[in-house]
Amino acid sequence: AEPKYLVAVQPVPANDVKKQCTGKVNLEKPLHLVIGSVTPTSVLLSWGTLLRTPYEGNIMNDCLEDGQYTVRYKERDRNDWNYQACPTSDTVIENLKPNTPYEFGVRPEKEKETGVWSKPVIHNTNTDAKPLKKPFNPRAPNRKP
Repeated sequence: AEPKYLVAVQPVPANDVKKQCTGKVNLEKPLHLVIGSVTPTSVLLSWGTLLRTPYEGNIMNDCLEDGQYTVRYKERDRNDWNYQACPTSDTVIENLKPNTPYEFGVRPEKEKETGVWSKPVIHNTNTDAKPLKKPFNPRAPNRKP
């Protein structure tokens, strides 16, 4: 049997939120970036000091107590980057064009220091999507091969 999960969310005042990190991120070393398709127009990015798959391990190991990460992405053949700030070591990038190659990178930022960009990773939206099947037509005659 597959495990079932119950997730509860409770609002808290913004000034009561404090990240509790257990690991340290070296600003001088590039992070390892892993990308997985979520939909034809969105991807899940996950990164850390060690190469891992999305949602593997404890994300608090690579969080920044007094900082954040900056993700950048662009269509591979374009020059204009899009930037997104992220407090944890994974995020979903949405509103991408389907079946389009994108280049992604991430870097840590702590106080007024910025880390180095990760090695660029090229990912084609729709690459991991399952192929679409033709819809079943109940009125079509059955043909035997």
